[in-house]
Amino acid sequence: MNHSWAWSLLFVLASVSGARAQGASGQASGDIELGATQPSSVELSGGADGPRANRGRGPVHDDGDIRLGLQLRIDAINTLALASSLNIVGADLSDVGLRLLVPVATPGVRILDDELFLGLGFGFVGASAENGPNEVSRSGFSVSPLASYDILDDESAALSLLGWFNLASLGETEVCGAGGCTEENDDVFAVGLSLGAGLRGFLTESIALGGEFGWGFLSASQDDGADLFVHGIFANLLLEASIML
Repeated sequence: MNHSWAWSLLFVLASVSGARAQGASGQASGDIELGATQPSSVELSGGADGPRANRGRGPVHDDGDIRLGLQLRIDAINTLALASSLNIVGADLSDVGLRLLVPVATPGVRILDDELFLGLGFGFVGASAENGPNEVSRSGFSVSPLASYDILDDESAALSLLGWFNLASLGETEVCGAGGCTEENDDVFAVGLSLGAGLRGFLTESIALGGEFGWGFLSASQDDGADLFVHGIFANLLLEASIML
């Protein structure tokens, strides 16, 4: 009789231990079956290291997504050469033409997982010179279909190859004096091509800042004048803003 309570206690403990073991086995079995039909937490986070995940430009986009963008370029080489004269009176087209190699503003779209940019660039050049009562002025513009493609990129930056066709027009020289204004028959039309490479960093999903370097040319045809071939290197500062459509 004195040991009956001890045997009873051992029987209760054994029953409780068996029930716990059976419950743990059932839970493990349930987890295995659940993993067969639903991805685990490891699998869910496994794709976070993809080539475009968590990049500075923002969330991953499908190839079919389109971003509306605007690229602004500052011609660093010609901007630093402000001391060089446009020589309007002498019609130095090589000086004026080099300023039409780079489109100032390029609206366009980004497609193919944000790697390809297609746009239409616009450039402008104008100058005037006064000599007493006389004033001489001239202006021109360019239209440039442009494309760039990222060949290397990570979460913070991208290296791209780029190029654009140049279609440029330089207007006639206008000479104004005391007797009125006259226009010289010296307007110019030019075609050309620019090729280069660029590196930009992603400040946010919508803003990127970078630089570009390359070479371009313009083949110009002048009314009542000699044809001219203008070429040279360019170095640009690039600012790009974009938004998802």
